[in-house]
Amino acid sequence: MSEKKTVFIRGRAMYPKIFNAVPNYNKDGHEWTIDLALDEAGVAQASSEISKKKLKDSDAFGTYIRFKQGTTYKDNITGETKTRKSPEVIDASGKPWNPEVKIGNGSLVDVKAQVVDYGAGKELGVYLQKVRVLEHVPYEDDDFPELTGEDEQFKQPSRAERPAVQHETVGDIMNEDLDDEIPI
Repeated sequence: MSEKKTVFIRGRAMYPKIFNAVPNYNKDGHEWTIDLALDEAGVAQASSEISKKKLKDSDAFGTYIRFKQGTTYKDNITGETKTRKSPEVIDASGKPWNPEVKIGNGSLVDVKAQVVDYGAGKELGVYLQKVRVLEHVPYEDDDFPELTGEDEQFKQPSRAERPAVQHETVGDIMNEDLDDEIPI
């Protein structure tokens, strides 16, 4: 029988996908995920309460742990596939977070996760349950900036607005008066 415990870990949110599920690694389902960049205390806590094996290193933000939760699960009794609710996201005062306000990288958050020990020789399951946003960093969209009037392409018509260009076809070229006589 599997053993379960609940853990609470604090860190900096990196690449949070907790409002809209994304395809999972195998592309056979969807999941909510958040990478949690940890300071020294967080690394020590995660190592003891979860497992040192779950910690990863990144050049971008140091030691982190990935929390995820699938959108569906298989009921052990009936065998049916059931749908999960998305992880709850709250602010520091416990009020529901507005999902229209995206959580940016570097936001300080607490993550509530369920850790399941499936037994000897099996990897621990670490499942995202809830996120509490303590210090919000606004999400920065890395899309192209808007073109301004100073950009030479600003006033160019889009491809759809440009008039169609007529091109000669091979048939047009073949029908031209050609000199069929070849000197010998």
